[in-house]
Amino acid sequence: MAGHVEQAFRDFHEFLAGARAPALVGQSLATVVVQDPRAVAKAVADWAYGRPHHERFDALLAARNKVFDIFFYRIIRFRRIFDFFDRFEEALLSIVPEPDRPHLVRLLTEAPWREIRPLGSFRDPLEYALEKRRRASVQREKFNDDLYRNTTHEILSADKRHTFDDTRTESLVSLYQSQLAGVFDDFVDLIKDPQQRREILLANTADKHAVYATKSRFDIANYVSHLLEFVFALINVDYFEHGIQVFGVVRQIHKDFGLESGGAPRQRFKSQGDLIDRQKLAEYSSDPTRSVLLRSFLPLFDQWTPQQLMQTIVTEPDRRIRRLAVSLLGAYGHEAYELVVAQLATYPPGESWYHARNMAY
Repeated sequence: MAGHVEQAFRDFHEFLAGARAPALVGQSLATVVVQDPRAVAKAVADWAYGRPHHERFDALLAARNKVFDIFFYRIIRFRRIFDFFDRFEEALLSIVPEPDRPHLVRLLTEAPWREIRPLGSFRDPLEYALEKRRRASVQREKFNDDLYRNTTHEILSADKRHTFDDTRTESLVSLYQSQLAGVFDDFVDLIKDPQQRREILLANTADKHAVYATKSRFDIANYVSHLLEFVFALINVDYFEHGIQVFGVVRQIHKDFGLESGGAPRQRFKSQGDLIDRQKLAEYSSDPTRSVLLRSFLPLFDQWTPQQLMQTIVTEPDRRIRRLAVSLLGAYGHEAYELVVAQLATYPPGESWYHARNMAY
């Protein structure tokens, strides 16, 4: 056995014992599982039977599950598991002492390797989760599953997918991710289709544990853009408070990194304002609590500043748009009061009575 293979099996033993994290010995683990399955089975049996005798079956199952994880966490391409694992289990059964075989057969039958993790119905789950994501944009009045899947990938795995220019950036991104993690965890229930929900759960698991051989340089503008897109999606499906939480993180990023308010991410955000569900905004503006949150969000869009909303009320011929403008202006509360009073003072008696009514409302 070549020297590097011997070292790989030594690392593999430490991995089975929990002494080495898979990310630290990923290359060795990849080397091990491309060997003859019988050699891997022998290493597993040697390790398990080196444990106390009464623990041997628990050790065999735990080690077998860890071999599965080498594929599942994409240390090696997942599709190879279909050529490997059945032969590996057959070899393991032939290697263990004959008196132990009936019980091990029963254990493996009761817990088949295809059910160790929630693979779903598709053949190549991790290839799907990590390599076949589709870029998607937010669609008004529809929560976009592809956007969710792509955004969680871009955000939740940022620390593993990228390199950082300095430790400050790396530490701050880690902080942002910890703040966002709880928000992301709440959204799986948005996916109504059970299969899609399973695929998204699998994608997030893959992102959490994947080991990336090639890493790109972290781009703060791209990171912010994905967060902003996610804000739109959340607002459109009545997860308004969660969207505002994500938006709060974005504002903190702008502060920490000195990003200009007129920068590309913010401009992209503003240009996509027509994707926001207007009906949802009207609903939020009529809610006492949500209207307070709206005050930090609406001014980002030129068409929804107090001044522009008042102009819309006066000049817009479409009654529905005027009604929305009235609702959004009301969300500003006392902040818009002086502007409204000043506008009312400009109306001559008897003229533009419905504009004055809308303002007073």
